[in-house]
Amino acid sequence: ALALGLAPCDLYPRWAEAITSPIPTRSVPEGPVQEMVQTGDSVNLETIPVPIWTPGQDTHPYISSAGVITKDPDSGVQNMGVYRAQVQDRGHLGLFFGSKKQHGALHLAKYRRRGNPMPVALVIGGPPAVNFAAAAKTTYGVDELGTAGGLAGAPIPVVPGVTVDLQVPACAEY
Repeated sequence: ALALGLAPCDLYPRWAEAITSPIPTRSVPEGPVQEMVQTGDSVNLETIPVPIWTPGQDTHPYISSAGVITKDPDSGVQNMGVYRAQVQDRGHLGLFFGSKKQHGALHLAKYRRRGNPMPVALVIGGPPAVNFAAAAKTTYGVDELGTAGGLAGAPIPVVPGVTVDLQVPACAEY
């Protein structure tokens, strides 16, 4: 409630309203998330402060609280969920959806059947409403950025991804 600027008694009604009446995103031309862009050989995921969660057992660090954005190739509706992403080296992540029923996994299956790579964006350091909506369990076909707008009480500003055809929160850190 504090992160959303609400009294605790107003949190549940706001969630209910956000789910039943999402507020669509608002496209903006630029945002802080695009202040520093690295592509190609300049990418170095190892510079992002990501912990090893289980020392002595995890072979690599895991980004475990990012909002992972994917898109249904049929409907074009984006999904945002929280999935583990293993930093494998300076330019590669391994993404774990958890089960074949997760919405991101359903998207991946569609892209694989078509023989196409799936566009993916990770949101790190987004506004609280974005982080909360990413962790919400919603029905398939819901764009959680709209749910985030409902939680925030205003549209979430988004910009086009630089290297993928996805809309990403303009005010995220990464």
